[in-house]
Amino acid sequence: MDAALAVFINHEYPYLSAAEYQFNEDETDAIVRTVSYHRKDFDQAVIWFSPPEHHDIRPSIATPFPRSSDVRSGFFDRLPLELFRDILFRLDIRSLFRLRQTNLRAREAVDSLKEYQIIVSHGLNLLCALLRTDLARDILLLDFYDVLCTKICSICGEFGGFVSLLSWARCCFRCITRSAPRARVCTLAGAQK
Repeated sequence: MDAALAVFINHEYPYLSAAEYQFNEDETDAIVRTVSYHRKDFDQAVIWFSPPEHHDIRPSIATPFPRSSDVRSGFFDRLPLELFRDILFRLDIRSLFRLRQTNLRAREAVDSLKEYQIIVSHGLNLLCALLRTDLARDILLLDFYDVLCTKICSICGEFGGFVSLLSWARCCFRCITRSAPRARVCTLAGAQK
């Protein structure tokens, strides 16, 4: 091995093997199953939708219509663009969806927001869970974007792969399953004790 390759391997990618990994073709499926293991216990702890379930709605909530609107949006057209965008950022998700459905101009305005595009592209399961549980009225667009861009558990500081709908905070699986006080769900009677 030449010196340049050795430096590259040792400093840039310290875990890269200098030897080529060999495996039999019949081992391919077992390797893929192992590295892409789906934890069934996660399914019990989260709201999850299969990708085909939202395949048809993704274009309708993520893209504007191919034509633009000449119709004015009424009150919002009288506002400076910066103020209108600030209002959109401060709307809850349900109100944002309702505004987006009023006319083509409002739809274009909402669709032009980078944060909205990131939410519908990368947080569609979470978005649908909010809408279906009627919690979308409690979460602002910016709050949704912030929690989507956060990666640590708000309780223990480890990687938080989940979002608690009740506290609207990132949580790791351990904190959710071990019922950390901030992630615990109980009845009203239990909370009053």
